[in-house]
Order: sequence, then structure tokens, then C-alpha cells
Amino acid sequence: MSKLIYLDTNVYNALVDKTTLNQRHRFYIKLSQSSNRFLLSPVNILEILCIEDQLRRESIISLLQNTCDRSLLAEVEALVTDFIAEKTGKSDLQKFSLGTQFCKSDFSHTWQDIFDNKLKTFIFDSKVLEQFIVLKKIVALLHAHFARGGSLSDLDVSGCDLRAVHQNKFTDVIKMELAKRKALPLEKPGTVKVIDHVHLLMTIILCVGLTSPLKLKPLESRVSGC
Repeated sequence: MSKLIYLDTNVYNALVDKTTLNQRHRFYIKLSQSSNRFLLSPVNILEILCIEDQLRRESIISLLQNTCDRSLLAEVEALVTDFIAEKTGKSDLQKFSLGTQFCKSDFSHTWQDIFDNKLKTFIFDSKVLEQFIVLKKIVALLHAHFARGGSLSDLDVSGCDLRAVHQNKFTDVIKMELAKRKALPLEKPGTVKVIDHVHLLMTIILCVGLTSPLKLKPLESRVSGC
């Protein structure tokens, strides 16, 4: 019986960093003989596209083309919306039910095109990745804040109200605030309910957007030696 397997992006990074090209080719052959399906999510792809080293990025994309499934998991926004529609049971929300765990958007079509033709790779505007990078920093900030006993009411520590920060300096402020919280000792959070974490994360994902604004296209050429 085949299994659907989802791996963190760090696994794909480590495979490229710790293996040679010949070792990876042998790895591809071994996986092709397995009945398991390794599924990617749009988040996997976005995290890999954020890698600035082009040769390393293309090596990882080549690894994905040779090891992962042609189907792509649904975007985070779609999964969260589907979860809300299912839990509320409201008839007017049923149109948001996925009916499948797989992605049906243009994002998926781009991946399938690149999967089918191993000579292709992604073409993208690095500026559109900034939104995803900022969102990851915000989630890291929230995790560090809550892990150290913080609550929703004292999220703007040291007089910094994130809502009042100018857009051009938002990323820098997030970095500074994250560093401050990570410097604090870990405590047992007793003031924040789990449901607060979930609602806040869902709001960020649905309001900021994660993958849908990014338009990916297949590119016919790639860095050689990948």
C-alpha cells in the first residue's frame, strides 16, 4: 500500500547539502522503485525560491522534480478556509470546501509543467516573495512571544506597536522584536489559550495571504550541473 508523505523543506535542503550529484541520482532510482508518494506544498516551493544562491536553489528544484509527486498539496489559505467551512457547517460557506487535498490553482499547473519537463525551472519576481518572507517572520515572532509567556494583550513589547510601523521598515522592526523575544528566558505560557494562537494564525494567513498572490511560470532553461 502506498503512503502519502510530506517532508519539511529542511529535509530537501539537507539532502542537497550532504550528497553529491551521483549519490542523488542513485537516490532517485531507489525512490522510483518505492510505492510511496512524496508530496510538496506551495510553502515548500516558496521557501526554496527564497534561497538566494541560484545554483543551490536549482539543485534543490531538480531534487524535487526527481523525488516528489506531480500533484501538489492545496495552499494554506485553501486548507484553512476549508477547515472553517467544515467546522461551522454553514451552507453559505460550503462553496469553499475543497473536496480534495490537492491544489487546483495556477500554482499547481506551473509545478506540473516543471515536473513533466525536467529541463524547466521556475521564473519569478523576487519582490513578490517579500510578502511570504514577512509572514514567516511574523509567525516566528508570535511563536517566540507565546513560548516565553507572552499574551495577545502585550504583543507590542517595548512600546512598539506593529500596526503603526511604516511598511518600508516593517521587516526591520519584526527582526528587532524577534531578537528581543528570543533573548528572554523560556517560560510556561499561562495566559494564552491555544484557541488564541489558532485564531491569530488563521487571521494572518487569510488577511496577509501566503501563496495566492505569487504568479509562477515555467522557464525553459536552468543552471547547468543541477
